Amino acid sequence: MAAAPSDRSHPVKRPSRTGRPSLLVLFLAVQVLGIGVATSAGLVAHHTVLSQPAPRPPGSSATQHPPSPGLAAAAHVYGQRHLPPAGHTPATTTTTAKAKPKTTTTTTRPTTTTPVAPGGQGPHPLALGFAVFQPTAQFQNYQSVVGTLPDFLEWYQSWPTSAADSAMAPLYWGSQEQLVEADHLTPLISWGTGTIPLSSIVAGADDAIALGPAVALAKSYPGTLYIRLDWEMNGAWAPYSPNNSDQPQGETPATFVAMWQHVVNYFRVAGVTNVRWVWSPNVDGGTGTMAAYYPGDAYVDDVALDGYNYAYTQGAEWQTPQQIFGASYAELESITHKPVIIAETSSVEANTTEASAGLSKALWIQQLSSYLPTLSNVIAVCWFHQPALVNGYGTVDFGVDTSSAALNAWEQYFVMNPEYLGKLP
Repeated sequence: MAAAPSDRSHPVKRPSRTGRPSLLVLFLAVQVLGIGVATSAGLVAHHTVLSQPAPRPPGSSATQHPPSPGLAAAAHVYGQRHLPPAGHTPATTTTTAKAKPKTTTTTTRPTTTTPVAPGGQGPHPLALGFAVFQPTAQFQNYQSVVGTLPDFLEWYQSWPTSAADSAMAPLYWGSQEQLVEADHLTPLISWGTGTIPLSSIVAGADDAIALGPAVALAKSYPGTLYIRLDWEMNGAWAPYSPNNSDQPQGETPATFVAMWQHVVNYFRVAGVTNVRWVWSPNVDGGTGTMAAYYPGDAYVDDVALDGYNYAYTQGAEWQTPQQIFGASYAELESITHKPVIIAETSSVEANTTEASAGLSKALWIQQLSSYLPTLSNVIAVCWFHQPALVNGYGTVDFGVDTSSAALNAWEQYFVMNPEYLGKLP
């Protein structure tokens, strides 16, 4: 999700780095619901690449953390109307009892009755999920190659930019609700406001076209919705960051905080009780970019981090999960003790030089599996299972199946690992 060209796209349907050359990834594939979707070129014929570099946050390093492919490619075709993807149906604001047939799978995950213990209350199984821009093809790909589904699914939606767009950019589509309900998946919706001025949202100018319809859908959803509002806000590449040139002069982190509080208050006053709000900055190497954007514990249910091992694709050294998340997790813990979700993560495959040093994506997956349970407040991890364009490099497949070794590691260290059989609260 950078100096965002006005032409951005949002993902839709199901189920994000300290500054380096921006990775404005974006495949406008499989017609998305008003925001854009990115999917593999092999899976979807149409794609658009946003190659404009993103501005760096003040004081950011040029060697560590570019914007995540999830933000860069998913949330930025703001201001354009799109028909829903094929097969999408409008969500309704009334619910009826649904049969929930479990999707037939070829792999059986072990079961556990141990509940998740958020808030650093000792050993607990972590919840497992995966993220895709346009879940139709990539969701089916994950299910096909892994053979089973995890606990939760993340996907990307955008705010409407006008009254005319309101019906074309809902909080979720009816077909998305049907999918997660049928497969017993908890939905995690990354919901981006795009280039809408933060101060405009604070003033209530978008209440009728964006918040009103979203509230109706949230109230009608027969379960808990996790909403990750305006993630990676601490990176200037995000169109809703006060440091992004798409935002008017005078916007500050305090404006972002006021915007967040306005949205949460609107939902609460309307009587919404089934939404958990996820505040999700980008890893920053512990440089202190997060705290100014925190809305306060009263307005946040869970916090999250986005972090990737880009290695040679960004001219950087190979980084372990601890190198990517360690300092930022400590920074997050200094701000709040809310439960932590790793909301987007992945690694590239090793190149020849890295492989000769014994590095591999499979090893990185194993290290991630071992490392996350040592972080007492981490309750869940979401793998970014999606090919995307890395600005200045080209297409990188961040999926779990980029090699047989990587897929085997994912299955062994995550899918079949009792440490990852938890459920989101």
